[in-house]
Amino acid sequence: VRGLDDFIVKVHSELGLEIYLQTNGFFLIRMLPKIAPHLHTISLSLEGSNAEVNAFRRGPMAFDKVMNCLAYLDEHHPGIKVKIGTCVFKQNIADMPKMGEVLLERGFGKRFPDLGVWKLYQVTRFGAGKADALLDSMLLTDEEFQSMSTLLKHKFAEKINVTTIATKDMGGYCIIVRPDGKVVSNAHSDNGEETIVFGDIFNDLKGGVDAIIKFQDAEHIKDRLEKTYFFEWEKPSNAQKAVAVA
Repeated sequence: VRGLDDFIVKVHSELGLEIYLQTNGFFLIRMLPKIAPHLHTISLSLEGSNAEVNAFRRGPMAFDKVMNCLAYLDEHHPGIKVKIGTCVFKQNIADMPKMGEVLLERGFGKRFPDLGVWKLYQVTRFGAGKADALLDSMLLTDEEFQSMSTLLKHKFAEKINVTTIATKDMGGYCIIVRPDGKVVSNAHSDNGEETIVFGDIFNDLKGGVDAIIKFQDAEHIKDRLEKTYFFEWEKPSNAQKAVAVA
């Protein structure tokens, strides 16, 4: 995204928000010298133990890009929190144990437990993908996802911090800034429908952040979070609010 580096610096410097950058890694190394001091967490998308498996959704070059980013972060920014985000589906579920081994081979275990998280997402219907025919072939049952999650947590206990989020747990827990500047959430429903919170945050930063804060404070968000995570709501302070950039 053109100007994303300036946007990240501005959001952190002027508003004091925590920045979670979700990326495929293609331009990350080039941007890091400028944005690294302003990042709380970098989330790298990886869905296979090798280029072939990962290419099912991410393309033929994506695996090497992520591996290069991990090596660069270990050498130059070992203190930045890194999350490996993996969508688990029919075509890659059998590869998950091998993927964990590859992460260990590439040094990801050095970040255990606080600076590295491997987060597994059960493939689900969200936004435009809800009508995708290919998605039908990817969907897992809750039992399939839970079984693999349990296996991985046991296999990599005390080595990799493995966390999971199943379809039944999704909805209402995050707000995302899209590359086109749209701010979206799936908080309004359980069926994957996106709600546009704001139109173009890149051209109106203050207006976008004000809209996010107002949206997060709404009653339906509180109800959704309480339903999903079973906790007593406490209104976050400005310092606790965060923006995720995808």
